[in-house]
Amino acid sequence: TLQAGYGYWVKGEVGTNFESGQTTKGLIQPLMREGWNLMASCEDVNREDIDMSVINEIQSQGGKTLYSGAWEAYSNLDMLVSGYGYWVDGNQGVSWRAKQGPMVPPTLADTTLSVIEDVVAGTIIGTITITNQGDDAISAITLSGVGSEKFSINSTGNIIVNSNATLDYETTQTYNLTAIATNGAGNSNSIKVTITVTNAIDNVPVLETPTNTIVAEDISVGSTVVTMTTNGANSDENSVDSYAIVGGNTNNIFTISNTGVISIVNPLDYETLTNYTLQVQATNGAGNSEIVNVEITVTDIVDIPVGFNYQTINNDGEAVETTFGNYTIKLLTNYEEANDLQLNHVGVVVNLNGNNAPLLSIQSSYIGHQIAVGIYDNNGELVGV
Repeated sequence: TLQAGYGYWVKGEVGTNFESGQTTKGLIQPLMREGWNLMASCEDVNREDIDMSVINEIQSQGGKTLYSGAWEAYSNLDMLVSGYGYWVDGNQGVSWRAKQGPMVPPTLADTTLSVIEDVVAGTIIGTITITNQGDDAISAITLSGVGSEKFSINSTGNIIVNSNATLDYETTQTYNLTAIATNGAGNSNSIKVTITVTNAIDNVPVLETPTNTIVAEDISVGSTVVTMTTNGANSDENSVDSYAIVGGNTNNIFTISNTGVISIVNPLDYETLTNYTLQVQATNGAGNSEIVNVEITVTDIVDIPVGFNYQTINNDGEAVETTFGNYTIKLLTNYEEANDLQLNHVGVVVNLNGNNAPLLSIQSSYIGHQIAVGIYDNNGELVGV
């Protein structure tokens, strides 16, 4: 029998009556489901009545007072919630009805997710943060805001890319949405869901054609000649993974780095080739760019022919040179002539800027050999050959 003044653990649907004085035999079938024990009264192990005078206070969920140390002051609760045990007091036949108690809705937290623009439809891109499910299972979660139609969300918080959605990094890089969850207690707090779209390379590079580049033939190996640039309309078209010279690189004079720097790897020679038209192509994740032509013009420099390292001598074995105006004229050859004091000599006249310089005499043994004329300024710099 349920006795007034004792607490019992009971379970039943909303609206079930638990009457004091009701026999447990009559409650076994409807109320003993799922292991609930109706026989556990508030007694000690010896089944002696508990002395309530030594109990200062008993509380239920939420801090509501069930007992305050005096039989006359039991509770300030306004309803009984199914699934909880309570201390109750009343006369034989008094009913205590289990009513629906206050329930807690879900609690969500702001969430930030990221998705690549070429994501496959139906992909779960992430889950919103649910900090508390509440007292009842979440039945639905809704997304709202500009672009929310591109996504769906299930009751577990998974955000899915819809089948008809098109994500384009070049158009929209961020979706600022709002999420609200619902359970039997009502709606959760409103949270911010930020979805960031990352770029997928889906456009080939667009290269800018550089202006004609002019370099001197004595430029050092390793020197930079020109740096390629892009002029695309979006980030994809300005994204390059690598560059290549696909044509026009006669004698493999040039190379290009993955950052677009064209440099010298073999010496230039004006007398061999004065103009190069390099065909350059860039590549990114979307493929190859169109080929652009890079024009490089080689200019001549004043230089003594290779090997002409010996100054000619006269019949007295002296090096032959003369001063004319602001210049010094030297006669050079590619072999070393013996100083044998020849009797005959050869006269050489150099015409400089339309004027004949003084006659230079060299040994007659130079007949049949090539001679280079070197013109030097007052600083000793070679200015003409």
